[in-house]
Amino acid sequence: MEKIISHRRLKLKFHFFIMSAIFLASALNTIPTYSKVLQENYSDQEAGFRISSPNEKWKFIPLASNSSPVRAMLRYESPINQFYPNINVLVINLYNDEKKLEEWLEDELTKLPEHIQLIEKKKIAFQEIPGYELKLVDKKASLIFLQRTFIIGKKRYILNAVAKTEAFLRFSNEFTQAFDSFVLIKLID
Repeated sequence: MEKIISHRRLKLKFHFFIMSAIFLASALNTIPTYSKVLQENYSDQEAGFRISSPNEKWKFIPLASNSSPVRAMLRYESPINQFYPNINVLVINLYNDEKKLEEWLEDELTKLPEHIQLIEKKKIAFQEIPGYELKLVDKKASLIFLQRTFIIGKKRYILNAVAKTEAFLRFSNEFTQAFDSFVLIKLID
């Protein structure tokens, strides 16, 4: 008799366990899930561009003046080995300079300090406009820079991202995501 009661209790416990599991699974299934895009956008009408942060961990840093070539700066929420990974947009007015992008790059690369070396240079296209993507390493500061640069009209755009060497791979997708969000907007005359 006791075996039968014990067996029934076990069945009830098992039944209770199964029902609880089913209830929990269905409750979890009905909880609404939200996929928030927690990006920030930055537009610079004067320089003619818009860029977005890769995710909520990146914040735009206010800049002191529009007269600087640095027009936008994104900084990661916390330092990695005492360095904040960052992404910035530089816009250089070329005025009447007829130099080609290749000439600008050649001049700049020959003037690099010894501790900064070019490790990759490849041609890219930005909205069908020829440009370059560069990867540089600063051995002295243990930094890697990823840059995309192109000329549109009388403006040279440089998208620059930098992180500590040991953290670069961790951020490379986020750098690319921010670079890919860059769009030109109508320039104000």
